Amino acid sequence: SIGTTLLRIEAISDNSQQIFYELLTESPFIIDRLTGKIQLKKLLDYEREKSYRLTIKAYENLIPVYAVVFIRVIDINDNSVLIHMKVEENKILQQTENDKNIFSIPEDTLVGTRLAHVILNDLDSF
Repeated sequence: SIGTTLLRIEAISDNSQQIFYELLTESPFIIDRLTGKIQLKKLLDYEREKSYRLTIKAYENLIPVYAVVFIRVIDINDNSVLIHMKVEENKILQQTENDKNIFSIPEDTLVGTRLAHVILNDLDSF
């Protein structure tokens, strides 16, 4: 969720001065300039972006050092499956009851008779 701390970058000063942190990459993350904590500022979507490469600058006075952080997004099942169905004419009786489709077939329908063509699309698979 937004505001979650993912990790913390830490640079150590030889002379105990305050080190400041800066995120140089445009991304859905922010960095606390004093603590180096990297947090989520926007929700991630695996279908849009599977990974991020962040460049971090740490500095005291005028001497910067840089670090690169790779973040991999894990896919979750956040999209419903879309169902498309084409019913063969004169083979199935279709009716709707309480927003549910009910299908009936004659009892003398032969085994192997094509009744419908069903296509399922899972948007999480793309």
